[in-house]
Amino acid sequence: MLGIVGDEVAAQLALRAEAPITRAVVPSLVASVQRRPDGKVVFRDMVATVGVRVVDQDTLTVVVRPGLRIPTGGVAEGLVFTPLSTASLDPWLAADVVVGADWLFVASAQVQTPLYAGWDDRRQGAYGRVDLQVARRVGDRGVARAGVSSIGRLRDDRGQGAFHEVAAVAGISFDVHKRVSLGGNVRVPVLMGPTRSYLAGAGLNATWIVGKPAGADHATSE
Repeated sequence: MLGIVGDEVAAQLALRAEAPITRAVVPSLVASVQRRPDGKVVFRDMVATVGVRVVDQDTLTVVVRPGLRIPTGGVAEGLVFTPLSTASLDPWLAADVVVGADWLFVASAQVQTPLYAGWDDRRQGAYGRVDLQVARRVGDRGVARAGVSSIGRLRDDRGQGAFHEVAAVAGISFDVHKRVSLGGNVRVPVLMGPTRSYLAGAGLNATWIVGKPAGADHATSE
């Protein structure tokens, strides 16, 4: 991810590994590092989930992803407070709904709720994200999409840390191999508070399927 912060640029690299058990049950792990504008490279939190296809039809797919957020984002900061990490193990739940065949409507949602104060002695507020996108299949292996994304976090137990953002988003992904998918995306905030921390963002993502590929729909926002 490239985020423009004032006149400075921060960079982020994210990798996702999936280990399908069946087509309907797919554990995954997402890990990323970020290069901040000051040049320091730090870890982000990892997210481990198990994707379960509760509906799997030709024109309708519904995937629910319960999981856990792992607080690796504070490691490079000496285990002090950092907005990159909640500093606690947090329950995570996401869901994706994909409707259509060649043209697709994609709705995605994520929520996490820290249950206790982590090593930074604060319990961060609940976090949520909702994406609504229209997508189009490109050949047999690609999907292009565009839409709107809204994210927000409530105040922590010290009355701090709340934020919200509404942004226009677009992206494209391709299966370059039966085990590897690559994609790119852009994000342009149109509403952000309490401060505007960046002007626009662009990024790359990669998914690696470990073990026997069991099929996947890359029209989701992850």
